Amino acid sequence: QILAMPSTPGLLGEMGLLQKVQKSLVSFATMARNLSMFVVLDATGAAQVLNFVRQGDLPPDRARVIHPLQIEELCHESGREYANCTKNRPSTGLIAVHLAQQICSSPPTVFGFDANSVPFHYYDLPNEHVCDAIRGDRFRGQGGVHRWETEQQRLERWHDAGRIRLYRPSGSFSPLPDISMCGKAIVEIQVQTMLKEIRGNYFAQAYVVNGKPVYERPERDDHPFHIMLHYALCRLPSGATGAWVFSPHAILAEVLKETPGIAMGCNAMALSEDFRPESPHESSWKVATGMGGELVESDFVLTGFEAEE
Repeated sequence: QILAMPSTPGLLGEMGLLQKVQKSLVSFATMARNLSMFVVLDATGAAQVLNFVRQGDLPPDRARVIHPLQIEELCHESGREYANCTKNRPSTGLIAVHLAQQICSSPPTVFGFDANSVPFHYYDLPNEHVCDAIRGDRFRGQGGVHRWETEQQRLERWHDAGRIRLYRPSGSFSPLPDISMCGKAIVEIQVQTMLKEIRGNYFAQAYVVNGKPVYERPERDDHPFHIMLHYALCRLPSGATGAWVFSPHAILAEVLKETPGIAMGCNAMALSEDFRPESPHESSWKVATGMGGELVESDFVLTGFEAEE
């Protein structure tokens, strides 16, 4: 397997998520029966790989760093100089296919490479939404880092030339998903309800949980506690594997200490399976009530506000 070791977080600066991705990649490399080939794009990435080796997390006999000439050959094949090519560098997947053609005795079989899939990465969090992927710089793999249409065209040329066997979903690559609903980011959400524990104005925070936005309501005179609106991973009776929840700040803070960037468990004050920050007014909510914690429909009214220009 061929892996790129990321060295910088996404646009939202989620350092906890970056560290989780780095550790996941090392875990995958450790499980691989064959060698793991690392594409290091800068000194920070190289230092991170060496650090994992020194700590004993990455077996040195099963890890290698790909020679830059492999990338340079791909660049020249597309008619670009190496210095310009690295600005929109080949993806690790394309590098793997290029390398496989050199070492395999028969044309390699290629799956995936569907640049418009959501989630995009195999290590992205579950229940990804295209709007969250765009804001978190995960959509199409870090935005403009790779030229996906060019890579797909190259794969098709290799397939037509008999150099690879390319399999595509439905016989072709997927079209771009509809992103018209994403619009501008909602920076404030007003919640109207009879429940003083939840009502009030929630403001967007500078970090994400489970790859999705987080909103916080400051303490109020009638309820002196900070309340959070965020996405949590859990298994619900409906079969859903996550929901948006209202929960006290103290509880979320404790959870994030154990698993940075990841929050699990929907035992919250209220939850919604259909809430989206882009259209909060369309969501339906349930609150826990009674000794058994049964979920019942609530009268929440949510209004979103975009940032002023």
